[in-house]
Amino acid sequence: MGHCKSTCRKLKRKNHGQQGDRAYESFSLPSGVRSSMPPSRRVGQSQSTVDPQPTFPLQTTQETTMNSWELVPSVVFPNLHNTICHLTSSLATDPNVYLQRLPYHSVITGYGGPQKIAQMLLEWVDPHIRTLEGRFLRAEELLSIQARQDNCWSPNGGYVDIVTDSRNNEYWRAYPALTNFELLSQLKEDLEPIRLPWVPPNGNLEALVGFALEYFLDAESEHSDNTKISVPRQFQDSGWNVMNSVTWAANPIKKDLTEMTQFFWSTQKMQELVLPTECKETRLKLESREVPIFLEIENEAIRRVYVLIPNPIDAFLLREWRKTHKISEALHFTSAITMTVGIRPYAGDNGCILTKAIRDYMDERKGIQEHLALGTLHPMTRLWFTRRGFAKDEDISLLQEKGGGSLSNAILVLLHVTPCRFQNAPMTSAMSSFRRSEKPHAPEFKIDKAQLEAVRDLCYQLSKNLPIDYDHPSDGLIQDVKSREEDLEDDVGEADVLEREDLETSRICVDDHGTFTLVMETPVTLWDRKKPRACASDRSFTIEGKTREELLQGHKYLGTRRGQGMFVVTIHSCIQLFRRIEEPPREVIVKAEIKPPSQRHPHVWAQETLATDPGSRLAFRIMYTRGDVETSSYVTSNMVRDLCKANSFVHWMEGEGVADIITRPRQFVVVSSLTITIPQGISQPGSFYTNDYATLISARDFNLGEKRKIDAV
Repeated sequence: MGHCKSTCRKLKRKNHGQQGDRAYESFSLPSGVRSSMPPSRRVGQSQSTVDPQPTFPLQTTQETTMNSWELVPSVVFPNLHNTICHLTSSLATDPNVYLQRLPYHSVITGYGGPQKIAQMLLEWVDPHIRTLEGRFLRAEELLSIQARQDNCWSPNGGYVDIVTDSRNNEYWRAYPALTNFELLSQLKEDLEPIRLPWVPPNGNLEALVGFALEYFLDAESEHSDNTKISVPRQFQDSGWNVMNSVTWAANPIKKDLTEMTQFFWSTQKMQELVLPTECKETRLKLESREVPIFLEIENEAIRRVYVLIPNPIDAFLLREWRKTHKISEALHFTSAITMTVGIRPYAGDNGCILTKAIRDYMDERKGIQEHLALGTLHPMTRLWFTRRGFAKDEDISLLQEKGGGSLSNAILVLLHVTPCRFQNAPMTSAMSSFRRSEKPHAPEFKIDKAQLEAVRDLCYQLSKNLPIDYDHPSDGLIQDVKSREEDLEDDVGEADVLEREDLETSRICVDDHGTFTLVMETPVTLWDRKKPRACASDRSFTIEGKTREELLQGHKYLGTRRGQGMFVVTIHSCIQLFRRIEEPPREVIVKAEIKPPSQRHPHVWAQETLATDPGSRLAFRIMYTRGDVETSSYVTSNMVRDLCKANSFVHWMEGEGVADIITRPRQFVVVSSLTITIPQGISQPGSFYTNDYATLISARDFNLGEKRKIDAV
């Protein structure tokens, strides 16, 4: 903007609702300048002008000067739809850690992505404003539209106004403002110091263990003035409380707030907020897997240990067995290294056992499945038996006898036995955290008191001579759990128990020839399968033509129900499809649609794909029935990682192998630890992306926040 060369007195302007005049010394306007703020937003009906007939001083130099009111901006009004799409895409994918703490990504993706958000917001734009798109803005048109608009602004909203000048009808300048602008003058000049910028921690600040979380507000205080972070119920079941831990909304400014030796954070995004700048990374080997930990070293001594929670802690509530067990292992390590007493780290595992036991018991009574036997025991159930002292087959058979001859009934009775400590067992041993009573869990189930006493006596007898190390079951049993880990997803509850991207390596299958695949599915065969799921070596038929054909024709899947009506379906290659459904169905049919080469699908799934990406030809259609009404819709994603997965999916559907896929740009592959021959260029098993130059990058190092343009279609 130009600057006015004339001498101007102070401009006094009365804002809407202001009690008095305010002098604006730093914002000097030429005399004769008036505001075009609507009359209802000003005090009085007169224009805020200073001297309607200004006198200009004579120029004393030959230098050519330009007054600000002579400079007329040439501004073309943009396309609002594209502008909003660009803004929402940036908000949803911006890698800034502070911006990621805000719910932009979840809200934008939850409502269908930038395109949907833009359509929703455009409905609130004045139609007169829309007529300006693609045209040069003129003061006359802006004033005309302003005169036709409603003058009622939200008391806490904002608006855009313009300033005009009586000496030049073409002059205008825009400025944003707040409807409660006058309230800003009531703020104190010096703000009082605030201890924390977010919700303060809850618990014992001298505790050795802390949980750094992204959310989990106390349910009762969420909408009150006394907001606080609550200890997650999942951890309360394990014995953690406000006395032996502190729960914290991660605040990087206050890292030295407590003396806790451990931090837990629920996602990898928290890592950038919590970890110190210089921190040594190592690996902690537990029963179920290796967990990354970070050591903060001071004066050659470990000052603090940071442990990454292996899975989101809502796995406890969803009864997702693999995830729950891995969290339990991390909790066991925590209680052991800090010597915290009274912790039941395997409470989540017990919840899964209870869920499965009740389902087995009910299915047996209804004749849906055969009676549970030693040979059909799930490996996680076997591990749970071992921790309870029933390590041998004869011990479990004796328990079955004491439980009335039904093994599923015996498990339910054992879960209700009053907890007792095994002799010589540490205080951190795994005991059920359920509130035990003799009340039935369901109307059809009632515990026999005689069986309860018989099982209690048996537990007491076994506790006198524990056959194995209580906290470290035999390696053979652990290996059995690992070897059959792919079965776990079908054994507990109705939830989809697939891992998230940081655990993709453990989900890949290998056929008889050692060929690894990208496939990982949750087909709806859970409810009518009576035999255990086939092992990896027997599943090659599901990853060849049959699966491809079913995906093209429509394949039935279970899904995960999440908060606010979100429904998530996971299909081949760890692809997650998100759809907001008010009443999520029990199952859906997913159909993959692939256009011929060089044709972009009008409902393309990966919105970030370019015209040269094969993923631009791919769309996913979700179909389900509610009552007698059939519903069909397409799903979209704006994530860069889904762009890569879409490309790989199309190549896989066209018959290409992983060795060929990794040579292409913008791809996603997974190499299983069970793979016999690892492809050239990959040093070890894991999940990998390729960038624009076909360079292989580990999934942990891949920049998921990288932005890409969307082609016009």
